[in-house]
Amino acid sequence: MNFLKKQKSVSEGMKGLENFISEIQECKTKFEEKARVRKELTKFQKVFSKSQSDSYERKKYLLKLLYIHMLGYKFNCGPKEAIRLTSANKFSEKQVGYLVASILINEGDQNMKILMDAISRDLDLSTSCEVKELAIMCLTTKLTKESVIKYNGIVLDILMSHVSTIPLKKKAGLCLQRMIKLYPDILKPEFLLQKLSTLLSIFHMGLLNTVISVIKGIIKYSNYTEEEEVKLTTFLPQFFEIANKLII
Repeated sequence: MNFLKKQKSVSEGMKGLENFISEIQECKTKFEEKARVRKELTKFQKVFSKSQSDSYERKKYLLKLLYIHMLGYKFNCGPKEAIRLTSANKFSEKQVGYLVASILINEGDQNMKILMDAISRDLDLSTSCEVKELAIMCLTTKLTKESVIKYNGIVLDILMSHVSTIPLKKKAGLCLQRMIKLYPDILKPEFLLQKLSTLLSIFHMGLLNTVISVIKGIIKYSNYTEEEEVKLTTFLPQFFEIANKLII
């Protein structure tokens, strides 16, 4: 049941999912396993072809589909259904939608634009920090040059916002760190350091570790002019002071 342990928060209480995984694990031959998977995929298509299907069914079958994907099977359904679930009002449904979409949808997929629209919706319009966390975590796994150009300012604003919770700030910091690593030329190092330096005064161990990791990424991956390199040295005393506090 390793899959269920990893997805405990979204699969808890889903007896049908547990039973399906048990049945797959009890299959004695690959042929028997394939037959069981085909049967489940047929059910999946029927459930999502209904105009009205309850949240339990949608979540259960998307998680089953994710497990089938992890077993190495190919199928043509799932991404659109997952994206549709990200627009749900219930947090648990959005959680499953983002989880499945982040795994099934890759760069070049025709559904990527729809997924990015869903992420934009939740980053721009949602007042829930928990929902923004889901959107940012999904964005972090799907970064392209275009998405970094579009979202780097939004992610930075979330990181700096006084209304963002510490968990949300940490996820925004990790997303920003990945942006810097993948596309360092898009983000301006001096501007970022000026912004990030204000967060170093918030003595929260988890947040400081995240911010320092972002700063290290800026120093490691960014390309500087000589003038920018000189200005960067002005941030070093504060950086070393905080690092010293963390060690002590």
